[in-house]
Amino acid sequence: MLLLGLLLVLGCATLVMLLFIYVTSETYAKVIRFKDEQFYLDPKTTEKERFPSIEDDSTIWLSVIVPAYNEEKRLPVMLEECLDYLEKKLKSNPSCTYEVLIVDDGSNDRTTEVGLSYSKKYGCDKVRVLTLSTNRGKGGAVRLGMLSARGEQLLFADADGATTFEDISKLQNNLKELVKGQPMDKALGLVCGSRAHLEKEAIASRSFFRTVLMKGFHLLVWLFAARSVRDTQCGFKLLTRPTARLCFPNLHIERWAFDVELIYIAEYMKIPTGEVSVRWMEIEGNLLIIFIWIVQFCCLVFMIFLRTKTEAPQAPEKSEAADEEQDDKKNKKDKSKKKVDPKKEKKGGPGKKALAAMQETLRKIREEEERIRREEEEAERKAAEEERIRQEQERKEQERRELRKQREKEKKERLKAEGKFLTPKQRAQQARSQASLEELMYP
Repeated sequence: MLLLGLLLVLGCATLVMLLFIYVTSETYAKVIRFKDEQFYLDPKTTEKERFPSIEDDSTIWLSVIVPAYNEEKRLPVMLEECLDYLEKKLKSNPSCTYEVLIVDDGSNDRTTEVGLSYSKKYGCDKVRVLTLSTNRGKGGAVRLGMLSARGEQLLFADADGATTFEDISKLQNNLKELVKGQPMDKALGLVCGSRAHLEKEAIASRSFFRTVLMKGFHLLVWLFAARSVRDTQCGFKLLTRPTARLCFPNLHIERWAFDVELIYIAEYMKIPTGEVSVRWMEIEGNLLIIFIWIVQFCCLVFMIFLRTKTEAPQAPEKSEAADEEQDDKKNKKDKSKKKVDPKKEKKGGPGKKALAAMQETLRKIREEEERIRREEEEAERKAAEEERIRQEQERKEQERRELRKQREKEKKERLKAEGKFLTPKQRAQQARSQASLEELMYP
């Protein structure tokens, strides 16, 4: 009875927590980015440059996003392996240009300094460091890294180096199969690294409790979220630029469960997804921490399911995307002059609605970014104007002081020429003589 009571209390508490999260959550994600997070430091010139935007066209072949939190010890090992592979690839094929974008998620150690040392060694065109003002979580760090990347293909990889970086070639080959000959900068596709082939070995080496947690977690993810990918949590995923442009601005979760939401959005939007086995080395953790993490993770997975089922993204009533779609249908109907079955018109399911909603969200995000950019430019313009006025006033005051000195100098020279100029000593002597004369005249 005691155990049953405890389970009942735990269930009620979990339900209350989920309802609270659901009530306070929003349908559309808000991407908060502070002004300092829009720039990266060039360690050679010590000047700050503005990051590009995911909305811009790609300028390089590959961007590698590395989220890092207090990783000053493990980060160098991962970067050495990653940069060694990419440099060899670049030498063999000059078109394989790349960048490694290290996202310091508000670390308390020297993670940023370690990243800047590699930026100084390889140049900021190849290695850049994005330092976040506050800790956002792995999902938030990856999202801001993706929104600042320049690559045609974008990969995010964990800073611990658990995955062998050379296996990126497997993901790239699978991505080529998914896009089916389409230009990479226009196609949609997501490939996930997978450790599913290591499951039997993991079960043999892990404790029974850890195995139960793993199986229960996978079952929950399959029931409520992603079904096309067995291993959602491997931190080694490759996607095209249009896929990142569509998915990452709409992620709600900024912590560890963001992988599940990313895959769920891709499935919901009917974006082609793939899964490729990679070599991976397990990094052990505290069992209690793992249990707490899985409980939190399960709550977030359920929230992903609850939000999308009850408040599935829908296009606003008067959105531009909906108007254009309606005009296209009307034009096609006028040209063909054939009646269309209303049931067929409704086909397309939630995918088209969600796509329109995503496009509308991206449009709002672009408008907000443009508004913020205009406000910053206006503030900079006002500051520059105030500085110009201050300098002009100082210049005029300096000119007045110089003119006053010049006039005094000219006056002295004129008096000297006329013999009327007296030095301070002469003036004092003249004053004493005048006083003596007055005493004699008026004793």
